[in-house]
Amino acid sequence: MPEAPPPQSGIEEQSGTEETIFTWGAPPLKFGAGASDEIGFDMAAYGARRVLVITDPGVAATGIPHRIADRLGAAGIRAEIFDGVGSRDRGTVSSRSAAAHPWTPRKRSTCS
Repeated sequence: MPEAPPPQSGIEEQSGTEETIFTWGAPPLKFGAGASDEIGFDMAAYGARRVLVITDPGVAATGIPHRIADRLGAAGIRAEIFDGVGSRDRGTVSSRSAAAHPWTPRKRSTCS
């Protein structure tokens, strides 16, 4: 009996080049009714002590970011809201939000 040829991916067959593999490791996504109520527990599990909630004025007007900040506060996590994001912002949000909400850097311990 003749041997079967080795399997090939669709990319190799179409382009004649080797396949390239990409891996993306993302944190778990949580959604559904009541999911935001667990944000304090979830962030505490990561060891968060301070959180900056970044949003736009329209979403801020719904009260949702404030509810998130309240849930974080109930878990002992300091939360602030930055609502200065616009629809055309491209890469400027982090520097503007950092300037609007400066955090005092904590001292890191060093191991010898």
